Amino acid sequence: MEILFLVHRIPFPPDKGDKIRSYHWLNALAARHVLHLGCFIDDPEDRRYLPELRRRCASLHAVSLSSWQKKLRAVRGVLGGAAVTASVYRDRGLAAWVKQRFAADHIRCVIAYSSAMAGYVGPWLRPEVGRILDFVDADAEKWRLLGERTHGLTGVLYRREALRLIEHDRKAVGRFNIATFVSAAEAERFQAFVPERVRQLRVLRNGVDARFFTPELESANPYGSTGPVVAFTGIMNYWPNEEAVIWFATSVLPRLRADIPSLRFAIVGRSPSSRVQHLASLAGVRVVGGVADIRPYLAHAAAVVVPLRVAIGIPNKILEAMAMARPVIASPEAVRGVDFVPGRELMIARAAEDFATAVRDALTGGPRITAMARQARQRVLLDYDWETVERQMQRMVGEIGGASPALRPGAIA
Repeated sequence: MEILFLVHRIPFPPDKGDKIRSYHWLNALAARHVLHLGCFIDDPEDRRYLPELRRRCASLHAVSLSSWQKKLRAVRGVLGGAAVTASVYRDRGLAAWVKQRFAADHIRCVIAYSSAMAGYVGPWLRPEVGRILDFVDADAEKWRLLGERTHGLTGVLYRREALRLIEHDRKAVGRFNIATFVSAAEAERFQAFVPERVRQLRVLRNGVDARFFTPELESANPYGSTGPVVAFTGIMNYWPNEEAVIWFATSVLPRLRADIPSLRFAIVGRSPSSRVQHLASLAGVRVVGGVADIRPYLAHAAAVVVPLRVAIGIPNKILEAMAMARPVIASPEAVRGVDFVPGRELMIARAAEDFATAVRDALTGGPRITAMARQARQRVLLDYDWETVERQMQRMVGEIGGASPALRPGAIA
């Protein structure tokens, strides 16, 4: 069938959280259907990937979106009383292209990736066209949590965005047949906002490429050989990641190095903020920055820590570390959306001393920790492999294409 796929960020290459999931949507759809893709490009370097996307798609409309345009649209959204998330990705050119596609092609299904793209599906759309909105996570909850933890004007803006986004999402979901989330926990969060839409909500998990992230990888140790390394991976100008590594470096690492002076903490990920870069002045901390291949940095870490205090959805860093059979110590917030057995597949800790104790256990636990890491990989293979998720995507699209009366938005009150 002919499908329209709308994404707030170019779904290629799969090199960061949201692009990984949207890439696998693209992969699943292009394998069996005629695909029309509308997306934004917020990194000029990504324009070089447009030829690859044109080979996969029947038509493509990509809108460049610079940082200053984002800021201007955000200001307009605030002044206009709208959710910033939706305002930033509102584009007349893309809206006109969407309508042209429906006029010129035989579109039977439209998939909007993230609520930011929901506005392109309006009441003018033919009722027989199937519609899927992949919220991914309950994003309004993220803004609410950030607002609780942030003071001053920034905190006010975060809390405002949470309220406006709830209003936006409540209206948006009514225009779609199905709304998907990465976990039951995220679907439950959203259901609390819109309980009358429970029949539309489904779980479509995140995944990981378990053949790419494999413990069988052979690679040189990028850390050298001067003692064990505990690693954190992620985009390092993202506020929750910043707070997590600052807390670990200042509250947990000194406790560990008192017992294990050779232990180092490696912060691996692109765009480290000035606050993160400053951590390199602390004993035992190494700010690696962006790397071409994250796998050697996981493979040679004695343990991977994920001490997030604000986490929505399923952090890819957890699935990648589990897939590579590394011991993982995470906060309860970080694993809220992951199905696992505590102590069998990964360890949970919250307070600084608890984190330090868990890391010591990971470093000295021997066969028991090795077995736990292997169980973690088995969990990934069972529930979080992208091949399995792509098959679920294809089944859902097949079900929704040419939406039956029972699945039409108007039939669900």
